[in-house]
Amino acid sequence: MTPPTIHLHGPLDALSAFSAINRQWHQALSARGDVELLDEGSDADVGIHHDFSVRFGDETPRGRHRIAVRPWDFGPYPRRWVDVLSSQYDELWVQSTWTMENAVAGGVDPARVRRIPLGIDPQVVRPDGPRADLGVGDAFVFAFVGAAVRRKGIDLLLDAYTRAFGPGDAVALVVKDHTRDVFYRDQSYADAIRSAARAPGVAPIRYIDAYMPAADLAALFRRADAVVLPYRGEGFACTVLEAMACGTPVVIPAFGACLDYCDATTGVLVATREVNLPLGRSIRTNSLGFEEHVERVRFCETPVDRLADALRAVFEMPPAERAAMGRAAAERARAWTWQASAEAIAARVKALTR
Repeated sequence: MTPPTIHLHGPLDALSAFSAINRQWHQALSARGDVELLDEGSDADVGIHHDFSVRFGDETPRGRHRIAVRPWDFGPYPRRWVDVLSSQYDELWVQSTWTMENAVAGGVDPARVRRIPLGIDPQVVRPDGPRADLGVGDAFVFAFVGAAVRRKGIDLLLDAYTRAFGPGDAVALVVKDHTRDVFYRDQSYADAIRSAARAPGVAPIRYIDAYMPAADLAALFRRADAVVLPYRGEGFACTVLEAMACGTPVVIPAFGACLDYCDATTGVLVATREVNLPLGRSIRTNSLGFEEHVERVRFCETPVDRLADALRAVFEMPPAERAAMGRAAAERARAWTWQASAEAIAARVKALTR
């Protein structure tokens, strides 16, 4: 029987998170024998659009069935997106339960929404392997990995860290940013991070602005004693899952996408406050200038004092307890692989083309 054909629309070589996902999907799907990937420009049974470098709706993938992979980090989906999905696509694929809720809240037909989780490469992100030299000696390391922007809560972390620790504590905060990512250009808190690092009476802060290959990121995760991401909204948060796969406990809000794969055994979930408010205006969604009219926003706001207490609690946690949490995190992450993600894609493609 001829396997169904897929066209995956979106760049594979850009230095961005969505392009990295495309590479992983392309590799995992190519290794399967029950579906066939076609090159750009080919007519396929199923066209999958996962490309944030273009305004949604301005182009569609080639395929008899059309799929949009389109997370939204700010609450209910914009009305225009819902209209594009209704008129141009057969299904919407999302990556988390949180995103699925937002799609339905925005007006997407629940029968047309499918959850396709992302994953990790267990050959790369795993507990054993090299540990990065972060230039902080033997200090206890809190790591923030991802774009250092407000949506990901870097402002909250800077405030909480400077409240929780002083120069007498054997601790360091390492922020791994990537200001060359075109989707976050001119949004980085780089200046604020550098200013905080120079301020008197502050525990060490090291700022890294670079795109890191997966193996280097894994070495950073292994060196970190905890990874902190106090996001306001996330579609999936691959870095949290990757940190867990490396055996590193995580500190995150008790809210949103990460609750699909993270709980109190794998990290510290900080009590947060849900914000659900009408907006009724256009907002710029990224640094490429794309705007969407947004009727309502939904996100979380983690109180700085609670986050500071959580950081202090992890720092003072008995090493055996923290190690057990890291082992639980690695065990949990083991089931969330790119092969499992590709299996979910292949199953859905076969259902559509049956």
